[in-house]
Amino acid sequence: KASEYGIMNLKRVLKGLPEWTKEENDQFENISVMYGQVLGQFRRYMGHVTANVGGIYETLKTAEQNEAVYEVTPKARQKEAVAFLNKQIFETPNWLIDRELWNKFNNPVSNDPIMSAQESALGSLISGTRLGRLQLANNRFGADKAYNAMELLNDVQAGLFSELNGKKTIDQYRRLLQMSYVDKLSNIINPAPAAGITIVVGGRGGASIDLNKSDVPAIVRAQLVGLRAQINSATAGYSDKLSRIHLQDLAEKIKQALDPK
Repeated sequence: KASEYGIMNLKRVLKGLPEWTKEENDQFENISVMYGQVLGQFRRYMGHVTANVGGIYETLKTAEQNEAVYEVTPKARQKEAVAFLNKQIFETPNWLIDRELWNKFNNPVSNDPIMSAQESALGSLISGTRLGRLQLANNRFGADKAYNAMELLNDVQAGLFSELNGKKTIDQYRRLLQMSYVDKLSNIINPAPAAGITIVVGGRGGASIDLNKSDVPAIVRAQLVGLRAQINSATAGYSDKLSRIHLQDLAEKIKQALDPK
């Protein structure tokens, strides 16, 4: 709720920026700085919400209390966090996209500020580390209490590829997010040789484990298999050419990831 209210306030601030930052002889430096502040705060809200996914509560206890020190973040809270991210950042945040404003301070050949924010949020949410934490929590606390990696990927994927259900045109931001999603999952099942994937487990000097000795790669592989089937089924129904060739390209990338030569 706090992040939702915060975003509402940011929307009001953004609308007022052109007038509030106006100053004699200013070469749009003020509005550039303030837009950056708004976007930075928005990204912080996304980070705060993401922290709920795979979260563990640690409450120090004494032996006399005989109570658990570690508890998993409630499953419902984690699902709500993912729904929030799907709505607020993975759906194209058009309120932050003001090209007339950008043309005053943002070079079009530099990084798109919204794409950068979306890429960062997605990378954090579906990282191998987070997926590994989810599975460890599921093993410890059980499926009733813990949100697992398969559920996370199902929820994220349903949001990122929602256009497929109605054969809706996929805009530039969504195309790049979908490509990024496939790339990130592909990197989990085909990690770079020098990169070795490990997760640090537990507090107070917890050990590191090899992600490839967990269920995560199998879950990710199954996710990509299902996604490719969904894409292949939907592609023929697309009249928008760019959306169609984008989906064809994604299907080919997934095929190569599942069977690298």
